[in-house]
Amino acid sequence: MNTKDFKWIIAFLLVTFPMYSGTITGKVDNGTRGFAVPGGLTVELTRYEESGEDTQFKMNVPLNSNGEFVFTNVPDSIRAMYAPVVVYQGVKYRGEMVMLSPEQSQATSAITIYEPTNSDSLLRISYHHLLVKPGEGFVAFQEIMVVENPGDRTYIGNSKAANGSLRTLFFPLPTGAKQVSLTRGLMTCCVETTPDGFFDTMEFLPGRKEFVFSYRLDAPNESLDFIRRASLPTAMFDVIPVDPTIQISGNGFQTALLEGTQLTRYSRTDLTESETISFTITGLSGKPMNLSYVYLIAIAGFLLLAGGYVVFKTRRTPPSPDMPTASSAVPERTEDPQKLIQEIALLDEAFEANEMEEEEYRIQREALKLRLQNLATKVLESDSKA
Repeated sequence: MNTKDFKWIIAFLLVTFPMYSGTITGKVDNGTRGFAVPGGLTVELTRYEESGEDTQFKMNVPLNSNGEFVFTNVPDSIRAMYAPVVVYQGVKYRGEMVMLSPEQSQATSAITIYEPTNSDSLLRISYHHLLVKPGEGFVAFQEIMVVENPGDRTYIGNSKAANGSLRTLFFPLPTGAKQVSLTRGLMTCCVETTPDGFFDTMEFLPGRKEFVFSYRLDAPNESLDFIRRASLPTAMFDVIPVDPTIQISGNGFQTALLEGTQLTRYSRTDLTESETISFTITGLSGKPMNLSYVYLIAIAGFLLLAGGYVVFKTRRTPPSPDMPTASSAVPERTEDPQKLIQEIALLDEAFEANEMEEEEYRIQREALKLRLQNLATKVLESDSKA
């Protein structure tokens, strides 16, 4: 290759993949009443691409006397996003993600820090849903809860975990719970297990956070007693059986249909911290669990993930004339897998269009996912017997 050819290649690359740099500015504020932003803080700029955080990228600048920061000559590509981060009192606070482009070479992202507190007196659960799905010889439970910190301080915990971190939220489990799985809001790296539940060690900033986790209880008989306690004051707690063949009975529960579905909601309100939650599940099969069933459930989980891909495609396909509109949220109950996937897609669209409350959206979506998983399991069982 001669020098002339090489120059043409460089020119082509410069035109095809334009390189540019930009500026990201912002300000750090203290969200705790009566406190200012201390001096000496440093802001780090983090970079994210499609594959995740770019750990090789590092830019740091100090705050000026007004609590402001400026990152100049920020290299960029069209697909990168940036977020400024500051560590205060051992807690990491992140600003909003921003993007740069040749057309917009400047962006702004603010950061709010808070003073720490060891008191959880203001924490509360705004709603707590317990989905119940029976299996052969066991019952699967999925807990969905939204915890709120309405104060203006970050709760950092009040007792030490085995690894030296501070424990924050406690999630009690009923006796005999097994196969605990953390789904949303929790990370295995930051959880400490105990004989009666588990602790999170992540700090809790002001605002609200959703947690989802699941587990199983053995159920060799036709009924099962469920007992656990409330971890925090709870405004609303309900039990929702995904399978209509089982019933729930317990003191203090009110019953009603879950809006937009044929599912029954058994609810209690205004639970105090450590109050006992107990009820009995009847109508179970009482059949022993076998290894083949566990294997089928694992495959059903894989099919559920594949269903998520179908949902992704369905949401971008114009609706057919006979397809219900998004405003209907959940059509008439059916156990046709394609329609179940369609229902999930419609739920997503309804929520994004602000046509339904987040609480109802979360419950209905999890219930539909469990029905889809249960249907996949039945299909696999049928195929295995054929």
